[in-house]
Amino acid sequence: MPDLSFLNLDTLLILIFSVIFVGLVIGLVVSVRRAGKHPEKIEEDSAEAIGETDDDGDETDHDLDGDEICDEGWMPPEPEAFPARVVDMRVVTGNVGTNKRPRTEVSFLVTFLTDDGSRTEYPVPEELYVTLDIDQTGTLVILNGGFFDFGSGEEYDPAAVEEFEKTFDPSDGDE
Repeated sequence: MPDLSFLNLDTLLILIFSVIFVGLVIGLVVSVRRAGKHPEKIEEDSAEAIGETDDDGDETDHDLDGDEICDEGWMPPEPEAFPARVVDMRVVTGNVGTNKRPRTEVSFLVTFLTDDGSRTEYPVPEELYVTLDIDQTGTLVILNGGFFDFGSGEEYDPAAVEEFEKTFDPSDGDE
């Protein structure tokens, strides 16, 4: 049986660090050889990483992939606002948690009748829900296809609001 008395803790640690060092050197050599095959790609990547690009004078910012971050002509989406009336209000509760962590979620839904005669239902914040009443009219504001606000409608032309009110007047059908 060979004599293994030279294998003490210090020798084992030296062997482990030597193997790690050799692995790092091999990895460095491989990456340098790859960089030699495509030097222009490495230069572009390093320039983007430190924020240097060949802009040709344009002021557009780019992310690391080269995509434009913000175009100077970009504008946020415009909200759509139009007269509406509250025709239905309801509170919906549902269990959304797991068996181990049950949780109940409450949604406050309001159905609006818009000036073109269509009905749309949106979840609204509880703070707004408690201030609304059935048959209340106002300005429904939609942003990106979802509910944004329902206000008093004071910014609309009074004649347009009056015409809208006539569509809900029950005495209109009797005349």
